[in-house]
Amino acid sequence: MRSTSRLSHRSVRSLLNFALAFAAVALITGARAARAQEATDPQTSSAVFAEPPLPPLPAAGGKFRDPVFGTEIMRVTDARDGAQNGTFYPHWPTFNADSTRLLVKRYETGDAIYSFDPAAFRLGESRPLPRLPDNGVLITEGAIWSTTDPDTLYGATFNGPYLWALNVAAGRYTLVKDLKREPGFKTSDYLWQMSMSADCDAFAFTHKNASYKTVGYGVYRRSTDSLLLNEVSADVDEVRLDKSGHYLIAYLTHPDAKGYDLYVHDLRAGRVTRLRPTAPEYSLSHGDVGTGFLVGWDNDENRFLRRELSDPHPFVTVLSMGGDWMNQHVSMLARDESWALVSFYSYGGGGGLGPGLFHNELVLVRTDGSGRFRRLLQHRSKANDYWQTPRANLSYDGRFVAFSSNWEGSPRVDLFVAKIDPPLGAGARPSPAQPSRTRPQQRPRRVNSN
Repeated sequence: MRSTSRLSHRSVRSLLNFALAFAAVALITGARAARAQEATDPQTSSAVFAEPPLPPLPAAGGKFRDPVFGTEIMRVTDARDGAQNGTFYPHWPTFNADSTRLLVKRYETGDAIYSFDPAAFRLGESRPLPRLPDNGVLITEGAIWSTTDPDTLYGATFNGPYLWALNVAAGRYTLVKDLKREPGFKTSDYLWQMSMSADCDAFAFTHKNASYKTVGYGVYRRSTDSLLLNEVSADVDEVRLDKSGHYLIAYLTHPDAKGYDLYVHDLRAGRVTRLRPTAPEYSLSHGDVGTGFLVGWDNDENRFLRRELSDPHPFVTVLSMGGDWMNQHVSMLARDESWALVSFYSYGGGGGLGPGLFHNELVLVRTDGSGRFRRLLQHRSKANDYWQTPRANLSYDGRFVAFSSNWEGSPRVDLFVAKIDPPLGAGARPSPAQPSRTRPQQRPRRVNSN
């Protein structure tokens, strides 16, 4: 029995030694594979990449590749369009429903619609937006493409509390709603910073008067021709309707008397949930909405959180930035809501931080809390004011990104379009994130309006 027992122990030791040796080989092999992936697939790498020399810029319509991540980029505007061009904001779409048109901010020559061939990745002709029937102009900062009709663009005007639909193919406007007969609205009021449900039926807005002062905020439903919400408030900064049209988020300019600075309205139940910016609630500032959930930045702990709007107090950490504080914007316009696009940027070209993970990059981040990402490009914008920040947004179909850049601090700003290859929903490999440094101050989001 003793002999058998000794043999068993030797066998166990042999097996254990073999297992340890196998595990060591596996670890070495895995580490080598990870290093090989970082070398061959920088989009899924957590390495820090210094910015190489600037690629030469082609004329508008010309294409080039990001020298670090290999993403194909098109320049959309050049000197012929003026010196100050770009996107409007991450949650206002540059691309129409099928990515065949672009809404382009052109400060000097007038905002315009550009035709675009998504299959050939080719830019077409541009056409300025027509005047409204009352000779007013569409407010393009907040204009929203229909999610289903490639020809339709929705927007408001400074000429009254009106909601318009523009058929860009015909150059013809249709009045969707005149709100001046609704309680609290005057002929001289207007709607500001619109958002819309994915079925194009519900529209949310900030309500302003002729002196550009905030009066309140509301939600209009077209199918029932009714105001679902009509709040009086001078303290609201901006409102965001989720894609289902079920929830409205109201961001306040400062905390109310009880310390709340974010309200979540359940429009069906008529219920409001309020959040404070401090622990343990950590209300969010910059962010964007999906269908029934919000992804945004927690200013206290430097992390991106996901909240379900049906019960917004609990949260999941989408991405933690540790001690590496950067400015950022979030876009969730794509129909594939498993990804959010984050624009990381710093004023003055980096805030003295130097190279670092995600610094001055556009990055796709998984919204499920896994911390996984895809790095798309270095936007090369060294912003000195708000309109020089990238403000990148996703196309509805998840194939493209639009962003603004002053190309390493030049006096001009242009619009660029980048191709997401493979597009969202096509099974690209994401990798886990491991960020970390010092803290620049988050600048106010808007310094002037268009």
